[in-house]
Amino acid sequence: MRLISLLLPVLSLLSSAVRADGDDGTGSEAPPNTHSVTLHKWPLSLASPIPLGTVGYNPQTKTGDYKVAKAVSDVLGGDDEVVRVGVWDGKEGWFGCVTAGDSLKDPSTAVVTLRLDGAGDVWHVEFSSNSSSSTPKVTILKPTPGPQPHLNKPVVLTSEGKIPEVEVEKTLLQKYWWVLLGGALLMMSTGGGGE
Repeated sequence: MRLISLLLPVLSLLSSAVRADGDDGTGSEAPPNTHSVTLHKWPLSLASPIPLGTVGYNPQTKTGDYKVAKAVSDVLGGDDEVVRVGVWDGKEGWFGCVTAGDSLKDPSTAVVTLRLDGAGDVWHVEFSSNSSSSTPKVTILKPTPGPQPHLNKPVVLTSEGKIPEVEVEKTLLQKYWWVLLGGALLMMSTGGGGE
């Protein structure tokens, strides 16, 4: 009995150490990123964009990671310069956002938001920095269906071909006012006790 009470805490520590190594106990690993896009920074003072990093993402699980390009050179004129950050595709062109140059200083605080279309392709990129974070964060937003109208409800028409008017139900006083009037007249017309 004493041996079991000594072994239980040890086994508990061992199982928690195994799960801390990345095994969640189910034997499944995180699914790989199936798509990737290269982010570019494009200061207004330059004629062409410069690679900033690569975002790998999986549209089904809405997960992703951001890897900074190895040779990111600081070509910004200053922290106050406006910089375009987004995806540069020679076929479709540029899509992204505009941010201040100082938000690109520390790539570990990057917050990248990718907006996807129905096929899982990126159609818009948002870039910001979060000083409270020590690792880059990727947010994946997929389109959500809007409210659907209630269709195929037939409209019932009257015999004249018009939409029927909804009748407002009368209150108790509106229905039985004549009973109250008759009771009041009866009470007024009867004589009192003659003593």
